[in-house]
This record gives sequence, C-alpha cells and structure tokens, in this order.
Amino acid sequence: MNIIGHRGAAGLAVENTIESIKAALQAGVWGVEIDLRLTADNQFVVCHDSSLKRLGNTRLKIESATMADVRLVNISNNTKVPSAREAIRHILRADSTTMIILEIKGKRWVKALCKLLDSYAVAERKRFILASFNLKDLREVQRLYPRLKYLYLYHNVPIGLNLLLARK
Repeated sequence: MNIIGHRGAAGLAVENTIESIKAALQAGVWGVEIDLRLTADNQFVVCHDSSLKRLGNTRLKIESATMADVRLVNISNNTKVPSAREAIRHILRADSTTMIILEIKGKRWVKALCKLLDSYAVAERKRFILASFNLKDLREVQRLYPRLKYLYLYHNVPIGLNLLLARK
C-alpha cells in the first residue's frame, strides 16, 4: 500500500506549505500531493482554495492575483504560499524516490502546465503524477506527455464513466 501525504502533511503543518511538505517527507510517505492553481500572470502557486480567505484571511482570488500579490499574504507565522516550482524543488532535492502528485485546479492551465513540465528533466518528470477534476485539460496534457501518470478525479461516479474515459 502506498501512503500519500495529502496537501503535504496537512494534519501536521499548514496545508500546502513547505513546512507541510517537509513533514510529509520526514514521515516517509511514498508520495506528496499538492494542489496547484494558476495566477493571473500564469504562474502556479500551491493552494487548494480558489481564494486565500480561509488560510490568509483575505478575499484575494488566486486567478485574479499575480504571483507577487499571492506571495505578500501571510498564511501562518510568516508562512507564505509557495510557488509550484519552490514546492517541487523541495521534494526533488529531499530524495530521489518520493512521488509528486500535482492536483491541478481550475481551467485553462494546459499551456502553463506544459511550460512547468518542460522545465524539468525527463528523469524528474517520471516522479510526477498529474491529477485533476478537469478531464478535458488532463486529456490534452496526456496527449502531449503520454509517459506521465494521470489521475482523473471525480466526486460521483457518473453513469457511463467507462465510456467517458474511453473517448479520445
């Protein structure tokens, strides 16, 4: 059985922060799952929610803010929302085996995700598993990067799921 640290180790540190990623790695998980959201300037930040209201006590919406705007928000004891690159770099440097599960939130992220993926060596990308509720965009990335692993997420099993997944 593989054990995945959800949002890093959200029960041990503030979710989706470098501290939660460190905690997951120290616990010896097989993989670390982090949530990615695209900012207005097409940069990925690590955040589950569409806004920073719950964690940062601000109404700032990720999709309408720049990376610089998001990085100004203090979410806990001077903890900042990490960029995707920062979080991934931390996991890659920690060891050579921990899988990196990137749950991509929202829409219209294919181009930005491809740019992010292309910034890593093929050997590093082999540790990535891409997950999303957005099947259309996930399929497009799968077409471009067929050797990566993918997870299609869904809340309720729709009738005909096997037909939906079989469509190319």
